[in-house]
Amino acid sequence: MIATFVIQFMNASLLFHSFGAYFEYLRADLNASRAAISGAFSLARMEEGLLGPLQGWLVTRFGPRKVARLGVVFFGVGLMLFSTVNSLVLYYAVFMLMAVGTSMAGFVTLNSTIANWFIRRRTLAMSWGQMGLPVGGLTISIIAWALSTYGWRSTAFVSGIIAICLGFLLAGVLRDRPESRGLLPDGIRPTDTNSSNESLLSSFIPEEPQYTATQAMRDRSFWLLSIGHAMALFVVSVIMAHLIPHLQEDLGLSPVKAAIPVTIIIAASIIAHSFMGIVSDKLEKRYIAVACMVTHCVAMLMIASTSSIILIYFAAFLHGSAWGTRGPLMASIRAEYFGRKHFASIIGYSSLIVMSGAVIGPIFSGLMADNLGSYRPGFVILGLLTGIGSIAFVFARKPATNIATATS
Repeated sequence: MIATFVIQFMNASLLFHSFGAYFEYLRADLNASRAAISGAFSLARMEEGLLGPLQGWLVTRFGPRKVARLGVVFFGVGLMLFSTVNSLVLYYAVFMLMAVGTSMAGFVTLNSTIANWFIRRRTLAMSWGQMGLPVGGLTISIIAWALSTYGWRSTAFVSGIIAICLGFLLAGVLRDRPESRGLLPDGIRPTDTNSSNESLLSSFIPEEPQYTATQAMRDRSFWLLSIGHAMALFVVSVIMAHLIPHLQEDLGLSPVKAAIPVTIIIAASIIAHSFMGIVSDKLEKRYIAVACMVTHCVAMLMIASTSSIILIYFAAFLHGSAWGTRGPLMASIRAEYFGRKHFASIIGYSSLIVMSGAVIGPIFSGLMADNLGSYRPGFVILGLLTGIGSIAFVFARKPATNIATATS
């Protein structure tokens, strides 16, 4: 879980959260439009989605350690090559390489590992593991300072070295299933060494469904969860890609001051991660997700409609709280509904739908800003769509059939 936290921290601090800080430097250096720069960010999310089913199979076949190690190498090499780009073609190619890396050492691989090692307190474990994502955002001010002091190219190259050295070491800690090491989920150590793993598991751990990816996709909740998650990413991805440029262009803030709301988002997300990880295993997860979607919508509309920096800060707090609460639930609720045996494949196929939100959001917002001269109209539309997306979680009920076989 600690390794998962640090890998998420590294991916978030070196690329996901820092992209907005790179944005204006890239636009000036490559002489490109907002849509062109944000397009790479969106296409990277699409690539991650398309990679999902293959990644799920790779994790199941070769284990998370090998997949994550290959991912951090791709990510680190990509960052070093990123420092050399001088055209949009190279920019897009290198960004795709980094996306493959962060995906292979990211959501599917890491959450599959946690899902296998925890059942009773799975949401808590996923919350702590995924907390590296928001905590990584606390470095945004440091990244913004490094970009303005040393230049974006030097910052990217050094980031690549850090990613390879740190990530390769941490990925070596990951293991696929506790049973392969003579253990049980939730840290339980079997005392009866003469019993089989299956009998030990049934003695200590409640029975879980064992849906295959095919069986899960026949259930409507698979699709509703995926659609709702995708619509949440309308807001999450747009704020990561365009909030800092919006604050610089529409409110006239400096790069360092424009990064402050992002820091607030991250701080709020960390608090929400900590709190909900403790209580959410006892609550109805889909209703929590509904409340978070509405909060995402309200925060986005506030950002789009106000010029008050105080209200921007408040909206950032609302968005961060909703993101930190909802994020860990997205993986946990799938494991609860469909089981852990084929979790990697199920979440991999789900990512094909989920990442559409991260693809559409930044490109749409960038195009609206290029044509209308402001980010505000695009922010309003995407915020409203996210609010509507809450309906998907209302109807995403736990499957009535508890499939306990692994046949497709």
